[in-house]
Parts: sequence; structure tokens; C-alpha cells
Amino acid sequence: MNNPAPHPDEKSSCELVAACGGFVTHESEEDFARVSSINLQGAKLTDDNLLMLSVMPKLTTMTLGYTEITDRGIEVLRRFESLSYLWLWGTGITDASYDTLISIPKLQLLNVEETKVTVGCSQRISSQIHNCLVCIDRNRAAMNGKIESDNAFDIWLNRDGSAKHVG
Repeated sequence: MNNPAPHPDEKSSCELVAACGGFVTHESEEDFARVSSINLQGAKLTDDNLLMLSVMPKLTTMTLGYTEITDRGIEVLRRFESLSYLWLWGTGITDASYDTLISIPKLQLLNVEETKVTVGCSQRISSQIHNCLVCIDRNRAAMNGKIESDNAFDIWLNRDGSAKHVG
């Protein structure tokens, strides 16, 4: 099977991911040109680096937890039309990312634990994105009196704003 060569910018982006300490997953081992997921958890990724990843249009999963990403960098996520799963825990994002996050059309799962995204904003996100589960801090939710939580489970907000606890 003759597969297309990776776009030079996509190859550079894959090299950036590796240089930052992350890794990429391709749709198949034979098809390098179609990166489907990146994992940069804990990597030295900044807002400026995130822009370089926008050349990966088929990306469905991004794990950006514990990076230096802020609301400014999050803006580039609007370009990822296939993005379905997004982990942003431990980043510098706030409620200011709301408009960007609700503009990601295929988002199904969003984790904003350990960020400055408030419970109220998380609830608005979960009600705006059809079939998207939003994971929030259980302790912050309980402290805000929005959701009762006395166990060690994560809290996922359903589209109707209701919460469910999962392990």
C-alpha cells in the first residue's frame, strides 16, 4: 500500500512533541501522515508550542495535563475539527477559555480538574456541548456547594448539568 508522506509541518510537529517529552499515536503504523492523538502530560509545552500542533487536522485526542498552557494558547484548539477527547487538568486555563472550548464541535470528553475553571463555567460548558462529559474537581465542587461529594470519585457533569460520580 502506498501511503502519503507526512506533511513537512506535521513531521516537525511530531518532532516538537517528542522534544517536549510527549508522544504521538498514528491511525495506523503504516500511515504516519495521520496523527490521531498526542500525549504531552507534564511536558514542557507552552502556548507558543501549541500553535505548531495545529497542522494535525485529524487529531482526536489531546492530553495536555500539567503543561504551561493558558487561555491564550487554548485559542488554537478551535482549529482541531476532529478533537473529541481533551485533557487539560493542571494547566493555567480559566473561565476565559469558555468560548474556545464550546467551539470545538466534536468534543465528547473534557477534563478541567486542577484548573481555575469554576464549577459554574464547567456546568455551562457541559450544557452547551451536546453529549460532552466534563470532569471537574470533586473537592472544589463540594466546597462551592454546587455538588455534594464525600467520596473519592471524580465528578463528571452531564449535558443537563447533573453530576455523576465515577471511579
